[in-house]
Amino acid sequence: MTPSILARKAAQLSAQGISSIFEEEDYLAAWHDLAALPDERCLIEAAELRLDGQFLSGSVSHVWHGRNTLMVHTYDHELLPKLSPGRLHLLKLLQSSIDRGVATYDLSVGYAAYKESFCDTPMEMRNMISGASLAGHGAALAIRAGLAAKR
Repeated sequence: MTPSILARKAAQLSAQGISSIFEEEDYLAAWHDLAALPDERCLIEAAELRLDGQFLSGSVSHVWHGRNTLMVHTYDHELLPKLSPGRLHLLKLLQSSIDRGVATYDLSVGYAAYKESFCDTPMEMRNMISGASLAGHGAALAIRAGLAAKR
């Protein structure tokens, strides 16, 4: 299931003119290996929502210590868009996590309007830019100054 979800995500990003790691063989092999771990060592969870056997939505999440972090989510933009297949899939994922006793479901980084309807506590994100060498410290200072000026 994981390879088909990742292939769909790569196609979705490509259609938007965005290159992704899901097109690279080594990354795909790593995801496949993670998905193949035995249940007691499971780190990722793949899920699909289908209607009459036809793909509507799919996701891959990282699962660790009672926390489920959504990492990849894709849905069919053409099939039944008015029914919001991605949103329906996410609702089912959240319910499944609650049923299994998962304490935290993280929608991951990045802005998306749908997140506001699911999250009662947004988490402030900060960037830390630091150098590991003398030259790196200078470069980090310049980057931080540029970001501060941008704000």
